[in-house]
Amino acid sequence: MRIPPVVVCLIATLVAGCYYRPKAVRYRASPNVLSEEEAARLIQIKLEPYGFKFVNNMQLQREGVKVEIDGYDRAMRVGFEYVSREAGDFEDQESDNPWGLTPAEIDAVQSRATTAREYFLVVPEGNREEVERGVETFVEKLYALEVLKKREAKPKQDLFPENAGKGKSDKDDLLPWEATGDLTQKRRAMESKEKTGAKDDDILPGQEDGALPFEKKEPSSTDSSSRRKTAPEKKPSPTDDEDEGDIDF
Repeated sequence: MRIPPVVVCLIATLVAGCYYRPKAVRYRASPNVLSEEEAARLIQIKLEPYGFKFVNNMQLQREGVKVEIDGYDRAMRVGFEYVSREAGDFEDQESDNPWGLTPAEIDAVQSRATTAREYFLVVPEGNREEVERGVETFVEKLYALEVLKKREAKPKQDLFPENAGKGKSDKDDLLPWEATGDLTQKRRAMESKEKTGAKDDDILPGQEDGALPFEKKEPSSTDSSSRRKTAPEKKPSPTDDEDEGDIDF
């Protein structure tokens, strides 16, 4: 008896279906909940200004328990973990477990804070605001534990100090723009100084009337007459009568 090919294909499909198990697809709990990648990027951006440099997906062994966390800074001894259903953190866990970690993992992570001053930020899955709030609370905790130290604020420098130096406290000695701090007045004062000062500074001796350096100033007629030497007065020559004098006969 010959079995039709259609029946053979149907039987093969049924047999293969008995051994095939489709891979479970993990979805977010809500569209507003951040994914594993989004949350890890957000946490790193929020903590980078404090000097943290994280290595992604670090496997640590603490207190005899292996823990894989999303980011860890070896120098600062600080790590973070974002637990989510997308990453399978809640698989094989109790339904009311908000951490997504086993009790042994939670004890191992929390005990490191007292024994080795190693701190972990564990953020339950949530939206952006919830994740940012968790990061801010964690930063405040690190400041309280002196893991992070606040920088001393530098005194703000005054652009227009009233006392520029010792013995110069009177505003009368300041220019108008220095007393008021008005840069517009400064610019106008400099422009007016350039216009008036250029004429005074560029005048050379003999150029008071605006003559160029290569132009010589010719002396006027009055100057030439005054500079000429006066000719000596010519004494009148004695006349014949004066030469002969009076003769008495």
